[in-house]
Amino acid sequence: MKRAAVLFTVFVALAGAGVALRGPIHRLVCPATVTAYGQLPRPDVPVAGGHYVAEVGDRFAVGGRYDPMPEGRPRLGGDATVVRYDHAETSPTEERCGQVVAGYRYHVYVAEHAGDVIIDGHQIQIMARP
Repeated sequence: MKRAAVLFTVFVALAGAGVALRGPIHRLVCPATVTAYGQLPRPDVPVAGGHYVAEVGDRFAVGGRYDPMPEGRPRLGGDATVVRYDHAETSPTEERCGQVVAGYRYHVYVAEHAGDVIIDGHQIQIMARP
């Protein structure tokens, strides 16, 4: 019984050491590849910030610099049907083992019909075309 307790304690200690060394080992195995941009990478559509007004049919982007890079799309609040997700544009500034760790990410949306939506904390107001 004592032998099992000692083996269990040694196993837990080794597992803890492995978890503690995972980060430094990963940084040695996968060194960072850094990209510096001479000009701020931006999408080919206007970038919404704070309060943004668009018309039906307009394309716009939400996003910017992220470190660390989040997964998935930004949160939508309000009437999420007023916009349609188009695509994401990512410009990495740091990569490890082919995975983007930090960089610029913009999510492009298309205004579908009039209404208000909140995307990633930015209030977007869609107006009908005159």
